[in-house]
Amino acid sequence: MMTNITNPATDLFSSINQISDSIIGASDSGELNAALWQLNEVLGCDGAVFMSFARDDESLESYRYVVACPLAWCNEYNKNAWFTIDPCLLYAMTNTEPALIQDIPLRSLGQKNMMAAASMAGFKSGLVVPTHSSIGRSRMGVLYVGSRDPNFFNETALAKTRILLRSLSGELLDWWIRKAKTDLLGESTLTVEEIYLLRLSHAGHKSKEIAQHLSASKAAVDQKLFRISSKFGTSSRKIAAQMAHDFGLLK
Repeated sequence: MMTNITNPATDLFSSINQISDSIIGASDSGELNAALWQLNEVLGCDGAVFMSFARDDESLESYRYVVACPLAWCNEYNKNAWFTIDPCLLYAMTNTEPALIQDIPLRSLGQKNMMAAASMAGFKSGLVVPTHSSIGRSRMGVLYVGSRDPNFFNETALAKTRILLRSLSGELLDWWIRKAKTDLLGESTLTVEEIYLLRLSHAGHKSKEIAQHLSASKAAVDQKLFRISSKFGTSSRKIAAQMAHDFGLLK
């Protein structure tokens, strides 16, 4: 189903719409991965990556990836912990507009080294497409698409694909939010007390305040919140409380 950015807009819209349908109907991350490889074929590009994570997650435990690019690049990215300095990722955290990867400023030697490696891996030109969940929700995401051709992704390509790729990036984020909720509710059930503790934590109350309210020790509250956070796959009570809020568990 080769389409390419240079083909008529109607063909591109139809093809991206089919990929969106595949994402919505995906039952696991393998099918999501297949959708990204399909995106490479449709755009005629060489790599696509979607990253999803919770805002303010300093532990990085909430990060999830779907990749349709050389695994060697992914391994190098993780080995060097480039997610801590990735200029495209940092751009996506504070912006909503899609941008050309080559236009994002590099502010350190580490970022220059990372982008040089990205260029060698098939991202000589590309787009970064941020997506943010609705106000009050914690998870965000970013879609990268790249090409070995330094002129493939340019202002014309950005103008032609920005709306379609923003929609696609949003569908990818929604899929991860649904999966996180399904995994949580399927693996464990929160007790009334645990939901209450999460509600207090989400409201900004510290362990000492919660302990006084419950006539318990601060250590006991910390231990309970740690166990609760583990159910959400994180050691951060802040992230766990925000996820519980996002999933509608604190009502």
